[in-house]
Amino acid sequence: MAPFGEGNPEPTFLSRDVEVADVRVLGEDGAHLRLRLRDGPAFRQGRRVTWPAIAFYLNGNGNPAPQVAPGDRIDVVYTFSQDRGDAGALELRVKDLRPAGAPH
Repeated sequence: MAPFGEGNPEPTFLSRDVEVADVRVLGEDGAHLRLRLRDGPAFRQGRRVTWPAIAFYLNGNGNPAPQVAPGDRIDVVYTFSQDRGDAGALELRVKDLRPAGAPH
């Protein structure tokens, strides 16, 4: 599907009601998040899959990242990227997030 650019935008995905399994705030200014996310309904049905995710500057350059905690349920917009530090494993690159079910 690559290369992406004018005329071939990168695909963006939305997942609703995703559970935050783990979160770490990164960066000197606290502007980045490293997350592990899981699909709540699938997890409750015994499918114990989590996805690594990274978020950069969701609140703008230099502003702290949104407050999220393990157990929070969120709606998340993301693309896919390769994690350079994990042998090229896929991770979600978070573009936006909000509390699950929040008004648009």
